[in-house]
This record gives sequence, structure tokens and C-alpha cells, in this order.
Amino acid sequence: MKRKYKRLIFRIISCLVAFVLAVLAAFFFTHRKVVENIEAIEISESTLPVIEVQTGGSYLNLMCGYTNDMIDRYMRGAVTPLPADRQLKIRITQGDEVVKGIRFEVRSLDSTELLENTKVTEWKEKSDDTKSVITAILPIQNLLEKDREYKLTIYLETEHHEEICYFTRVISSEKLSTAKMVDFVKNFHNKTLDSANASGMAVYLRSNTDTSASLGFVSLNSSYSKLLWNYLNPREIKGSTLEIIDINQTIGTFLMNSSVRFTDANGLDHDCDVEEVFTVQLSNGSWYMLNYERTANESLVQEKLRNGSTSLPLGIVYDERVHVLNSEKGLRQSSSD
Repeated sequence: MKRKYKRLIFRIISCLVAFVLAVLAAFFFTHRKVVENIEAIEISESTLPVIEVQTGGSYLNLMCGYTNDMIDRYMRGAVTPLPADRQLKIRITQGDEVVKGIRFEVRSLDSTELLENTKVTEWKEKSDDTKSVITAILPIQNLLEKDREYKLTIYLETEHHEEICYFTRVISSEKLSTAKMVDFVKNFHNKTLDSANASGMAVYLRSNTDTSASLGFVSLNSSYSKLLWNYLNPREIKGSTLEIIDINQTIGTFLMNSSVRFTDANGLDHDCDVEEVFTVQLSNGSWYMLNYERTANESLVQEKLRNGSTSLPLGIVYDERVHVLNSEKGLRQSSSD
């Protein structure tokens, strides 16, 4: 009996030892971090065509396509004020696929009422060494109520997709000042980049309650110098895109995305992705900036990832988007020869 109990105890101890060793091995391998062989992976750009609409004298409201089935009553999109004759001009920048057909639908915002389903039979195409661009006219019929929003869905047929969907809202109104608002927003944006020509910008600022020194977030409560990028005078390195989020006869809300570059005192270039939200009001010929928020995030480059340092300089960054996670005992670091 004693020998039997001894064997049982030995087996239990052996199982416990094996379990502990397995846990330690799993912890070791799942927490290994090889830091010397970091590689920067470049994400390829979308190959689907993108669409912009012409309104207020500018092309804006960039639309990306959907190839899967979408519940279109939930697809809100930006708002596009229609020209007086409802002949809406669009610009299609083709990706790797050739556009073979264009049609569009106009529905009520809840998608229950179909007002128009029209096929576009003519368009113009222009190509250069970098891209191919199609311009076309959407002849929207006179079936829309004034000052009421509708849903416009544009369908493209390409060589690889029978149907790619693009969504925007449209409104026919004689009360909107779209062109003036677009010009004001672009002018405001340009002045923030050029401190030498930024006269009159201080009037839009409120009390300076922003105590942060970071350029990652700027609002009307920030200082004058922060609004002007601390006089770094960055320059745009890509064309900006502008969307009309909402608009009525006096107030408009706009979203602008851009990429800028500035050079520091050491001659090094820094690139930032920038998002700006503007809410502007035109009342009795006077302009008011009801709200302005700008977020900037510096792009990580391969040189920063391989500088041999134990720290990673993030540069300009919107603080609320930075999240750091760590284990209780810190991350395990290993090296290989």
C-alpha cells in the first residue's frame, strides 16, 4: 500500500512539474520581442476608381467605392449642392481598372422612394503618365423638391467588377452660398500654412485655454502661434480633399484632409497627415468661424524605426490617439547575432 501511494504521489508531482514548465515556456515564447529586424511595410493604395463632384466651382466630396452589398439607407455620405440646371459634373480618377459603364440612382434619404435610374452614355477621358481621368455629366431630372436632401448613388462597371457603388447626398437649393463658403475655408487653410500672409486670423480665436504645447491638436481656444503651426510654414505635399458635411443658407460644416511637410532647424523633413473640421457662418456679409479643429499626426519613416535607439520619437501626434500597453514586468527583449 505504501508503495502504491508513493507511485501516486510521484505521478502527481510529475504532472505538476510538467504543467509549470509548459506555462513558463508559453510565457517565454509569447513575450519574446526581436527588435533588431524591424521592417517598414508599405500599404498599397486602392486600385478602385475614386469619384469627385464639381460644386461651388471646385471638385470635392471625394467618394471611395464599395464592391460588396451595402445597406444603402445607412450610407449617408457628404452633401453635394446641385447646380441650377441639375447637370452635375463628376470626375473619375481611374485606378488599375478601366471604366466600362456609368449609371446613377436618385432616391429619398431612407431609400424607399426611387426617383430616377439613369444610364450615362457619354463621357470624356484624358490620360497622362500617372493617371487616367474621366469627366461626365449626370443629367438629374427635375423631380427633386427644393431644399430637400436626396441620396445619389453612382454605379461604375469596370473590367473586373460588374458594379462599384459610390454614395453622396444631393440638394437642390437657390439659398446656398456654396462657392463663397468653399473659398473661405480654403483661404483659412492656406493662411494657417503661410504666417507671412495670415493677417486677420487672430479675430477668429477665442480665449486661450489650450495649455498644451503639442501641434497635434489645435482649436479656436489655442494660441495664435499654434494656429499658424508655430511659424514652421509647412507646405502641402499632396493635393488636399474637401468634403461638405452639412450646409444650409447660412452655416456650413466642412472636412479637409491634407498632407504637409515642414523642415526643422537641422534640415530634416517631417511629413504630417492633417485633418481639419470647419464650421463657418455667413451672416449679413460677415464671416464667422463657429468651430475649427485640426489634428495632425506625423508619419513614421523607416529611418526612425532603425535608428538603434531604445525610444521611438513620434514627433507631432494627436495625443488622444497614442495608446501604450506594457506587461507588469515590462516587455522581454532578445537579440540575435
